[in-house]
Amino acid sequence: KCVRCQIEQYSKDLIKEIYSPFVPNIIDAVYAVAHALDIFNRNFSYDGTKDRANLQIASSFNVQKLLGRVSFDGLTGKITFDRFGDKGSAVQLQKNVESMKMVLIGEWKNSKRNKTRLIFHEALNWTSTSGRPPKSECSEQCPPGKRKSFTSPGCWQCLPCLGGTISPSAGSESCSECPIGTMSNQAKTDCVI
Repeated sequence: KCVRCQIEQYSKDLIKEIYSPFVPNIIDAVYAVAHALDIFNRNFSYDGTKDRANLQIASSFNVQKLLGRVSFDGLTGKITFDRFGDKGSAVQLQKNVESMKMVLIGEWKNSKRNKTRLIFHEALNWTSTSGRPPKSECSEQCPPGKRKSFTSPGCWQCLPCLGGTISPSAGSESCSECPIGTMSNQAKTDCVI
C-alpha cells in the first residue's frame, strides 16, 4: 500500500548493512539541499517576458538562505535550520552492543533558545579500569607558564610563553602580555618589576 514507506525502510536497512556513521548524515545533507532547491524551484521568478535567461540563479548563497525554510524527518532525526542556514544541533550518542548494532544511549540537543542539553537515556558502564569515561582530549592540560598550540581538533602541544608574557593558570590557550614597566618571571607565571 505504501510504496514510499517500503523504499524508506529498505534505505534504512541498507544503511544498517553497509554501516558507516557518516552515511545517514550525508543522506540528510543531500535531502536538505534537495528540499531547498525544491523551494527555490517553486518560487523562482521570470520577468514579464518569461525569458529563461532572466531566471534567478540558484547560487550556494540562495540555497543557504532557503535552508532556513527546510524542515523534514531525516535518517538522523528531525532536520531543521536556523535563519542563517545552520543546522539545529542534535547529536545522538550511540554504542555498539553487538556486531553492527547501535543502541542510543544519549543525545546532545540545541533548542531554539540556544540552550544545549546533554541527555543520557541509560547509565553507561565504562570498560576502563577506573570505570570512568575515557579522556576526550588527546593531550594533557598545559601547566602554568605554557600555552596550547593546537595541532588538530582536541589536540595540542604546550609551548612556553615568550619573554614579557605569562600564563598564570593551567590550560591556557594564550599568554598575556605583562604591563609596561614589568617583565615575566623565569617560570612565565607572573609579571614582576
